[in-house]
Amino acid sequence: MAKLEDRRIVGPVSSFKPVSWRTDIQGLRGLAVLLVVLFHANLPVSGGFIGVDVFFVISGYVITQNIVRRINGNSFSFKEFYWSRFRRLVPALSALVVIVLVSSIFFQSPLFDQESTGKMGLASMFAVSNLVAYKAPNGYFEQGITPNPLINTWSLSVEEQFYIGFTLIIFLTFLFRRSKRNGGIRTYLIVGLSAVALLSFVFCIVASYRTPGTLLFIPELINPSFAFFSAVTRAWEFCAGALLALLPWRVHHHILAHVFRAVGITLILSSAVLITEAVTFPGIVVVVPVFGTFIVILAGNSESGLNSWGLRGRTLNRLGDVSYSWYLWHWPMIVFAVAIFGRSQWVTVPTATLSLAVAFLSLRFIENPNRKIELSDIRTSIRRLAQWFLPPIVLALCLLFISTNLWFSDSIRSFSAQTRFEPGWGEDCTIEIADFGIGSRVCTWPSESEANPVYLVGDSVAGRYRDEIYEITSKENRPLTVAEHPGCPYLGVKLFYFDGHSATPAKECQQANTEFTKVLSQAPPGLVLLASSSVPFYSADTAISFDGMSPTEVPAEKSAMLDLGLVKLISVLKKMGHSVALVQSPPAFFSRLTYFEPQDQWRPSKCTGVNLLNVAEKCGMELSFDELDQYQGLVRDVIQKVANNTQSQLLDPRESLCAKATCSTNNGETWKYTDGVHLNVFGAKLVRTQLEQVVRK
Repeated sequence: MAKLEDRRIVGPVSSFKPVSWRTDIQGLRGLAVLLVVLFHANLPVSGGFIGVDVFFVISGYVITQNIVRRINGNSFSFKEFYWSRFRRLVPALSALVVIVLVSSIFFQSPLFDQESTGKMGLASMFAVSNLVAYKAPNGYFEQGITPNPLINTWSLSVEEQFYIGFTLIIFLTFLFRRSKRNGGIRTYLIVGLSAVALLSFVFCIVASYRTPGTLLFIPELINPSFAFFSAVTRAWEFCAGALLALLPWRVHHHILAHVFRAVGITLILSSAVLITEAVTFPGIVVVVPVFGTFIVILAGNSESGLNSWGLRGRTLNRLGDVSYSWYLWHWPMIVFAVAIFGRSQWVTVPTATLSLAVAFLSLRFIENPNRKIELSDIRTSIRRLAQWFLPPIVLALCLLFISTNLWFSDSIRSFSAQTRFEPGWGEDCTIEIADFGIGSRVCTWPSESEANPVYLVGDSVAGRYRDEIYEITSKENRPLTVAEHPGCPYLGVKLFYFDGHSATPAKECQQANTEFTKVLSQAPPGLVLLASSSVPFYSADTAISFDGMSPTEVPAEKSAMLDLGLVKLISVLKKMGHSVALVQSPPAFFSRLTYFEPQDQWRPSKCTGVNLLNVAEKCGMELSFDELDQYQGLVRDVIQKVANNTQSQLLDPRESLCAKATCSTNNGETWKYTDGVHLNVFGAKLVRTQLEQVVRK
């Protein structure tokens, strides 16, 4: 028996003769890549990521059509099939990965990003980048501060995995056909693909809606992230296109073809506009763009090219020609542009446009020349594969090696250790209250003495003082309770927060405020230290309202609300018998680093490439008091005023952290911050003396 890679499948699949080239499908490719690029460029196409699902259906149809034609011509070969896939996909991918990895050395940090980029580059060359993306701590929509420039290769890996699985189905079907002595394999292929599609769709739905603690009889790996990145849960989309290529369906009436095409395009465009990141995806909603693509391709089986909704037009067809390269190049170029210039449409849109020009160069000099390379002798074929695979693989391994070892630099290692925050929250507290189901934590260290208890309450900024306060209260044998909810200042229950311009208040913040007030109302009278970030009161990303209606983003208006909210809260706390100390927010390092991003927070991850060779001078930030007060001045004035009017203690960390007229993130190679807002262990220790004075008073 001949080996699998040499086997040729002979025999008619059906009487249906597929057309070798479809301009409407090429236009559909152009539309799909355009939607993805618009989404990644931060334009108002909230569901543009469904362009990938359109690609999946098209790929299933086109690949099956090609295989059907070759089987009908008695010329299908597994070896030639895989070679055609290699020369079509790998050369452009190889060039991209090499350039991205080199760029990572200059524009990404070994502290955070170079390792993940190296892993993704290596995985993409072995067609498993979707598995690496699945295992990553952040998903496709939550990639954190600095996205992975190769995350978009996940869909390419899914497609390549489908090719492997699909050809395996063909081989098994061929063997089954021989055992049954049947002359055709079309029926077996349809049955096999239908079964795969059904199972895949069920997996997709179950995984998409699975929540922690449910369906315990199913392995934990079956979860929403698995649904998004897995070839198993996406296979049904390819199968939809494959079945359309196998079934002898045609639209004979021109008007019906126009209706199908119109409905299909409407479904695709509606999905791109109406689906948002908040919608469970893939989930059931993915059926809409998949079905839309299905009926558009079906409509193209009509002989009529009239009323094609632009799919046969020159513009979309040219985009279809370059769709693969544009999909590859646009995302890493956007990622690196944002790293340099900041996240703004003034950055992302021109970069996405420029990436189209790069894509045409890739098409002209990489894709098209390699499409013409035919299989020859083994030595030449191995040399070709080595040219495509070895450079990116070797480079990825090198980047992984030097980044995981932090470039073998003691100063970079020290920088990494000092700016990494690893809280040991609640490990040694005697009484730990659950997080109320919202991520809050309340932890108490009781004392046998009847000394005045201390309550540290606030957001993650307050949490950075926990260890220092714990040491102070332990020495004085005083009970300590720490109540923290990251991202939510504690101001009672009167203020409503609207994060990221959401139309509804942040319910978790309201609940945390309510629960903290309940804890304090049931606790013995003591000293309450209120410590929170001032960022929500000057950041354009947070709106605030007193009544949950008509939120405002204007800093002056938000500061006025803070004034009233604090006064009411302190009045409530004093009625409970508590005394209050207000803690000013630490100096926050925001600066207009670029024209495009006026509020650019300092982060260690922004120190990239060769700048890390001179960490102390190149990676820190220093601001004058006047520059700091451009952002924090209004809030500082409010807290000072409230402390005076309510006769509360006031602690200003600026006195311990700063020089006479300037503040900095570091003193030489000694760092005080983990980011532009939060102190590290050393920074908190600098405030220790002030904390002791407030607690003892």
